[in-house]
Amino acid sequence: MDGNGCKISGNSDVEINAAGGTVQNVHFENIHDGATVSDGDKEKYGFSSDKVGTASALYASELTGTLTVKDCTFNTCDWEALQITPKEGATVNIISNEFKTADNEQIKEQLRHIHVEMAYGKGFDCEGENITLNINDNKLLGNTKDASLGVWWVGKESKIDITGNYYQNIDAVSITLSDKTSAWENRCDLVFPARAEKDVDNDNLSMPITIIKD
Repeated sequence: MDGNGCKISGNSDVEINAAGGTVQNVHFENIHDGATVSDGDKEKYGFSSDKVGTASALYASELTGTLTVKDCTFNTCDWEALQITPKEGATVNIISNEFKTADNEQIKEQLRHIHVEMAYGKGFDCEGENITLNINDNKLLGNTKDASLGVWWVGKESKIDITGNYYQNIDAVSITLSDKTSAWENRCDLVFPARAEKDVDNDNLSMPITIIKD
């Protein structure tokens, strides 16, 4: 799907089937469905009492093939810009996109920009499986209620490259790798090297080093 710069807005989304596909040159803006947000979600994520809308811009559920999202912009969504649940052997490429939030009268408090989580298990009882995941040269701007980039329960033996991105808030990143024992480890270090400046193509931001003195 090459949008040639077209805009998708309102109560609209793109749904990718398990085989995957390519979405490029599309501008997603103000994705909003007006759906009721449960009291449980308001409490869990700290949403305000008047939060409405649960729409995401792009869904790829139980992906087994290859999904590529490239050269798109995502400007304010109810819930998430990308919601992807890959299965064993899937490939996910998220390349050269811009994600941003801007609260307005309809859409408040976007949850996340990018959410990739394995399509196994229930809740946090998941088994990591091996995929290929490339998230590169993106800009993640604005505030989100949860992680701006959430990559969860991906298999430890997966091929993962999440470098070269710019984060307005690099602390709002959450990455966990898992295995078939459901043991997991935090690997937020995988986002480095990143970009220190939004509009400069230079991956010059390294992971901070803590020096402990005796």
